[in-house]
Amino acid sequence: MKTLLCDAGSTKCAWALTCGDEVRRFSSEGVNPILMTADQIFEVFRSALPAEAVDEVRYFGAGCVGGEANERVMSAFRRLWPEAKIEVASDLVGAALALCDGRPGIACILGTGANSCFFDGEKIVANTPPLGFILGDEGSGAHIGKALLSAALKGLLPTDISEAVLGFLGVDYAEAIERVYRRPLPNRFLAQLARFAAQNIGKPEVERIVVECFEAFVSRNLVQYRQFGCAEVHFVGSIAHNFRPQLGTALTRHGFVLGRVLQGIV
Repeated sequence: MKTLLCDAGSTKCAWALTCGDEVRRFSSEGVNPILMTADQIFEVFRSALPAEAVDEVRYFGAGCVGGEANERVMSAFRRLWPEAKIEVASDLVGAALALCDGRPGIACILGTGANSCFFDGEKIVANTPPLGFILGDEGSGAHIGKALLSAALKGLLPTDISEAVLGFLGVDYAEAIERVYRRPLPNRFLAQLARFAAQNIGKPEVERIVVECFEAFVSRNLVQYRQFGCAEVHFVGSIAHNFRPQLGTALTRHGFVLGRVLQGIV
């Protein structure tokens, strides 16, 4: 049986095609059904996935909140493999299964977007709504990028750092506003600055913004799980992986302990 597994984020999808003991891994452009149409999702899948038939698809994706969002992903797969068994679930379900290993715990995603839950070992029993990069997604790549770009444009950073932020993106003030407010997928545009932050984390002004974003993630999302008596918090995602020390600092300040950190679940 050929099974296709996917850990899908808004910026990048990680795929694994398994057949017996053989595993083939590859990546593609990201997918988010809240921000993309079924046709756009299909084009990503069509260009990235092998032409051969598969028997089963297990897809854990950002933006798969149920209803029409999940149906957009499923319809794209059906156009490729009408006979395959297709499972579409939130990336948070995949994260909890990978991080908690069948035990109760707090499982989180920090990538382009952010999410969190308390997992009882079998299912998610509590979830603070992430709300996306405009109303929430604290601690995510898009949130860090939004904080850095805002600080640069408002003159809240030293001039050399502000200029470096805009230079990294290749935009001026007007182009930055255009990309955020009028172009598709502004979350991906903003999340690019997470790489800038990683490259410049030695600058106190940059590290301060990163830690503040993580503290917002903890105070606005994780504190609600204290009722379950669990202090250890597990993470999956590029942001958690690349900023592990700063994430640990923010957790410690709020009485939590950093647990497992995985770059991806596939």
